[in-house]
Amino acid sequence: TQVEIEKELDIPKAAVSRNVHSLEIKGLIEIEKIGMSNLIRLKKP
Repeated sequence: TQVEIEKELDIPKAAVSRNVHSLEIKGLIEIEKIGMSNLIRLKKP
């Protein structure tokens, strides 16, 4: 999840959010909202 990325890399929520959004726009990942969390998956080629 996005929170796990924040904790593992010890970077701010805003930085993770910006980077995740950028990767989603480029079509490299997909985001699935599960309650209050975002599950992030790599897209298959």
